[in-house]
Amino acid sequence: MMEKLKSLRKQRGYTQEYMSKIISTDVSNYSRKESGDVRIYDDEWEKLAKALDVPVEDIKEENPSSIVQNNDNLTFNDYSGWKRFII
Repeated sequence: MMEKLKSLRKQRGYTQEYMSKIISTDVSNYSRKESGDVRIYDDEWEKLAKALDVPVEDIKEENPSSIVQNNDNLTFNDYSGWKRFII
């Protein structure tokens, strides 16, 4: 979850719909980005920071990739919206 981004957005009184327009995406995709399910690219971080009137460093958070044991296979989730299976 992008807590810094979400918190500052709410403090400013901005909706997810407003922020989605800033990065030229739909609300559903923005919501997934803010929740950490979909990657926020550097150019999007810059646009979001400008809209919130803060340096990128104040809001940018990295979602580490996760590896989860799933039966005999490993599932690799890179937060791009895709899961990869490693056998």
